[in-house]
Amino acid sequence: MLGLVLIGVTVFVAWPDASLPPRAEGEYLPDTVPEGGHPAPATPRAELVRSPRTLTVSVHRPDGEPYVEALVRAVNADGIEQTRGVTDRQGEARLKTRGRIRILVTQARPFVSYRSALIDPRATAHDVRLERGTAAILGRLVDVAGRPVAGRVRAETLEGDPVGHADAASGSFRVEGLKEGRYRLRIRGRPEGEPASRPLDPVEAHTGDEEFEIAFPPCAWVRPRFRNAATGAPIHTRRWIEVVGKPRVAFTGEDRWFALEPDRDVEFGAGAEGYTSASPWSMRPSSGVHEARVDLRPDPDAWGELVLRVVYENGDPVQPAVISRFASGAWTLTERHDSDDGVYSVRLVAGRHRMGVVPTVSYEASGDRKEYTTQPFDVEMERGGRVERTITIRATGWLLRPWWGDRPISSMTIYRNGTTALMTVSFGAGPVRLRPGRYDVIAVLPQGTKLYGSVTIEAGRGHRVELGTSR
Repeated sequence: MLGLVLIGVTVFVAWPDASLPPRAEGEYLPDTVPEGGHPAPATPRAELVRSPRTLTVSVHRPDGEPYVEALVRAVNADGIEQTRGVTDRQGEARLKTRGRIRILVTQARPFVSYRSALIDPRATAHDVRLERGTAAILGRLVDVAGRPVAGRVRAETLEGDPVGHADAASGSFRVEGLKEGRYRLRIRGRPEGEPASRPLDPVEAHTGDEEFEIAFPPCAWVRPRFRNAATGAPIHTRRWIEVVGKPRVAFTGEDRWFALEPDRDVEFGAGAEGYTSASPWSMRPSSGVHEARVDLRPDPDAWGELVLRVVYENGDPVQPAVISRFASGAWTLTERHDSDDGVYSVRLVAGRHRMGVVPTVSYEASGDRKEYTTQPFDVEMERGGRVERTITIRATGWLLRPWWGDRPISSMTIYRNGTTALMTVSFGAGPVRLRPGRYDVIAVLPQGTKLYGSVTIEAGRGHRVELGTSR
């Protein structure tokens, strides 16, 4: 016999009150207030978490025609984005959303950006009718001497939604297509004599016909120059520098400039992989450009030796060659090495490295000129260790710049075997050389649309990938 005993437990089963309206997902009914006006104690409620719904957002121009390739975003009540999409030829975007959300429509020039009120979580459709903006913000970017500064201006609502942008090639800018009101401007420019573009703190502006000036404050630019204290040679390993009390700045490629408030005492610290850290030092930079030499002593126990034998497909030695190390999204430690027999020795700091080798000249065989690209490989180096590798350099083909309709694609990501991302390439410098084989590519248009394609590269030939919106 199976018995069940409940001791000191009272169980209540509450049925829904048919007089109350059904609750929307994420909403709570107010606590009841009994006679006397004292609130009843809050009662915990169990909420049913519903699966995401599909919300169809239809975006139309003022004349009722659909707007194609508008960026549509769904954000929750706190402004955190849930999902985004781009309208199709019917002007529709289908978004998977949960709970109460707002719809934002941007990148729909020349119309003003759209922001909805909170939408009922049971809704499955939302219509947007865009409006033409008739207001504009006019201004000038100047330096401390009043000279024009070339830059770029982005306008946002006070809630942070982007609504427009403009280039200030000669200092003057005009952000058009806005509703009348107040906006926040984010500004980036390059005052004369400064080595890099720098942002300004956001400023508020009103739409209107009156032009106003925005001045960049004075700035001290400092560029550290990392050198081996024993040889004076540049340091190519991962380097860092920090202003005491501020976040550390890391360097993997070129030594970069960074901005400081002028005429203030600043204390620095610095170091690099495979080197002992420098003793802290201080300086008081004035407005303008400064360089700071950072001499570091190598730690002899932190290094190992990589020995490479580099040959072409027919066995001929590669001489000379460029040997590179890949770190933080860029090829660093790029150096030319000379050898009579194709054997090269490179010192590496202990750790895991992504390396590459490429001939410095094209190789000619049987009267055919062949081009080559970097052959990447991984090396695990131990402290005081020695690694030997043979690298065979193979001829490559070319990936030509693709087009989408009448628009050229400026950059895309190339994948090998469908999942391994090899590189993100820009076509500003011409075709991209790749080893023979099959590759998958993904490109993203400025409106956010993703394009997909595949291509098979053959040695000595140029290829153009065909792109589409489906995989």
